[in-house]
Amino acid sequence: MRLISHEGLKERGVPYSAEHLRRMEAKGIFPKRMPGRRLWVEAEVDEFLKQWAARRGDGDDKRTPWAGMGISGVAA
Repeated sequence: MRLISHEGLKERGVPYSAEHLRRMEAKGIFPKRMPGRRLWVEAEVDEFLKQWAARRGDGDDKRTPWAGMGISGVAA
């Protein structure tokens, strides 16, 4: 199992702050970090990014892939 740091998330194109990621985790939108650490499981992040990319062309708000997912105030 490989782990990704917050900096690694940014390198993969996830621009959110640690606090915003926490809110997304709480809503089940983003994979949960390892307990007590700011590290995420690489395979879970990769799956999230695939789903994110798939949502881009489904007719929802193009500004954010979170449209309709139960989270408000998310800005890229």
